[in-house]
Amino acid sequence: MDNNVKKKDNKMLIIVIGLIVLALLLFALWFFVFKGDNKKENTTNTNNTNTENETKDVEPKKGEYDYTKGVLHTVDGSSKFVIKGVMLVGKEREELGYMDKYAEETGFKTKDLKTKFELGEWINIYLDTEFVANEDEARIYITPHKTIEEHQQLDIEGLNSNALEAGGFFFVYRQTDYRNFNFAGNGLVEKGSQPGTYDILFTLEGKILYYIVIDVE
Repeated sequence: MDNNVKKKDNKMLIIVIGLIVLALLLFALWFFVFKGDNKKENTTNTNNTNTENETKDVEPKKGEYDYTKGVLHTVDGSSKFVIKGVMLVGKEREELGYMDKYAEETGFKTKDLKTKFELGEWINIYLDTEFVANEDEARIYITPHKTIEEHQQLDIEGLNSNALEAGGFFFVYRQTDYRNFNFAGNGLVEKGSQPGTYDILFTLEGKILYYIVIDVE
């Protein structure tokens, strides 16, 4: 084999190797660019998903109040009329020594409150609060059950009428009686009224701050 043939073969080999190397470089470049685009797209999608979830979690759902009975539910917080706990007591408070034992063993709480009362039975309300009201700015209602949105559509006179016309009750809150287990006041649903579900509403200047759902039979 002469030198010209060898040179020709070497030249062809170099060309083939060069083409192979070029093809590998192009493939590597395509692979990394494609992978980078996918990663960017996935990151964008993930960020969008997270943002949507965060927005969905943070935004309050309007019109969805909890009506679990025997729970002190909050509607609007107040820096003035802050209720940290409640005791709801019926006619059993007239029993000798009952309140001493009840206050010691059960005391104020925000759930698992007494839920069943009788028509004509006094519903005695004790509050863990330091709030002292001016004149008649704070009122407590015992009124037929409605959604909070329905209650909120009523002004003070509407709340008054809604409670009294159904045989319910309301009283003006001034302050608790610390000598009597922080007694705040009481009310009832009159005998002959419609039995069923009622709401205890705690209001300040006509604004509903808290509510408790109970049964009156």
